[in-house]
Amino acid sequence: MTTAVDGLVEQFKGGWPFVESLVTSRREETLHLDFKRKSNPRNPGMDRPDRENLSAALSGFANSDGGLLVWGIDAHKVDGIDRVQGIVPIEQLARFTSELKTVTPDMASGPLPDVEHLPILAPGKADEGIVVTVVPRSDMTPHMATGPEMHRYYRRTVDRFQHMEHHEVADMFGRRPQPDLRLEIPWEMHFVGATEAHILVHFMVSNRGRGIARFPCLTIGHPPKSWPFFRVSGSGEVGGPFQTANAPHGWHLRYQGLSDGVIYPRDEFKVATIEFAIGDLRQKGGMTLIAEVVAEGTALVHVERVVSLVDMMYAGDQLTRTGQTYLSEDHPGRRPQPQ
Repeated sequence: MTTAVDGLVEQFKGGWPFVESLVTSRREETLHLDFKRKSNPRNPGMDRPDRENLSAALSGFANSDGGLLVWGIDAHKVDGIDRVQGIVPIEQLARFTSELKTVTPDMASGPLPDVEHLPILAPGKADEGIVVTVVPRSDMTPHMATGPEMHRYYRRTVDRFQHMEHHEVADMFGRRPQPDLRLEIPWEMHFVGATEAHILVHFMVSNRGRGIARFPCLTIGHPPKSWPFFRVSGSGEVGGPFQTANAPHGWHLRYQGLSDGVIYPRDEFKVATIEFAIGDLRQKGGMTLIAEVVAEGTALVHVERVVSLVDMMYAGDQLTRTGQTYLSEDHPGRRPQPQ
């Protein structure tokens, strides 16, 4: 699952043309996007207003749904809406980016290891441009802003950072750590003759979060019917806290957690393996692998991958070809909470 923050980061990978489009489109500030001018664009150091802006953004975005703070952009209200009005490039961009990285750990309480600062150079300039600070949503909330004389908790609301009320902070302290389920589908290819091979497709489930995943469930789609693949067998072994269950209409296999089965943080299990055969390696084609995993209190993780015969033929050694591990990009963002 691609988050809103991921989508914005991809847009900024377009470089300076995208930065200029922010001006022409009069881009609005949003729940996930904030613009700030540097206090002194010629000074690579962090003045007090810069530290305050960074600190509020780290706290507010991390306590909410994540977001981007874009340095070097002038945005102010027009008809009551904060919109981009122009670009105010930052000189000595490399030094300013380095300064951001240096002070970030001191600008918010609680570790935020995944914060990134991405410089974008202006055309024809050796060391001038803007910086994009990427703050992912945190599972370790709440985070306090610890900039100069701040020591307040913030959250992001529509287009600004707002002080959190006492009951909001208390609610965050009461939240349990959340699980973060991932689904990987590695495969391996074994020759059984001059033109024949078997492919083992494994379905791996892991928990990358800090909370325990309860009542996990893995559902696998129907195997492909098109040549050159045909089903040989399924795994007789079921890994982890899973057992076979009846698959719902439209699905092929289902594995569900036992009543007392859980996936602990950092656990990884090979839940199932399906074996396919290729009768003639000279054929062309591929197969689509579809699977979903979910647990109590988590968002559904849906993975759909196309594995081509060409990819398999050019992977690994000459006797046993081990396929690339496909790590799902569809990882959960914010999860539904019990009421």
